[in-house]
Amino acid sequence: MHSTQDPEMRAVALENAEENFGYRFDERVDDFVIDRQNANEASFSRYVDDPDFQSVLVEFVREEAYRRIRGGEAA
Repeated sequence: MHSTQDPEMRAVALENAEENFGYRFDERVDDFVIDRQNANEASFSRYVDDPDFQSVLVEFVREEAYRRIRGGEAA
């Protein structure tokens, strides 16, 4: 499931500031990445093997998920 479609993440985003959303998102981000593993094995491998890439990706995806949920976008 995409993070912006997850009911829990939607509720957290709609009820909190981005910083507080980020705490819960960071706890769940590995679940979302693993769910997408089959879609893109190369990105998954880099995510797992490269901490710098992981950090940048998590920050980007967190901000994007928050923006989409707060803006009403489902995908």
